[in-house]
Amino acid sequence: MGFIAWRKIVRNEQAFSQIYRAVEGDLPEDEDDLGGVIAFAGEHEFETARFRLEAGEYRLRYWFPEHVMVKVELFTAAGDDHEIIALKKGEGETAFTVEAAGRYFCSIEPAEDGEWEIEISKLGLPSGYRPSY
Repeated sequence: MGFIAWRKIVRNEQAFSQIYRAVEGDLPEDEDDLGGVIAFAGEHEFETARFRLEAGEYRLRYWFPEHVMVKVELFTAAGDDHEIIALKKGEGETAFTVEAAGRYFCSIEPAEDGEWEIEISKLGLPSGYRPSY
């Protein structure tokens, strides 16, 4: 049973590594949009790099400690407008809306130190996707 749990952890780490985009500084200004999924992880309070979001619906997936409340706020790049997009503990997902395209960053604030991860992805069909019937 221990081996099965260990394999699941390894698979989860491999999957996370495939979609995680390490960020040094802000993401490029000319990046059209998220281009898939962006992920951040940490153990303490954290402010992400600035990244571009288009207007629309997004999904925030989170993995927080079961007993620790964590607040995730989305700020405009200038920091003058913000919205709490999650105040949660444990594991789950929530949707949020971006009203205007632009550069944004997140502030992640756990009530106490503990490992956390978040992923942000755009909801909806990829542009240009045409279902075939």
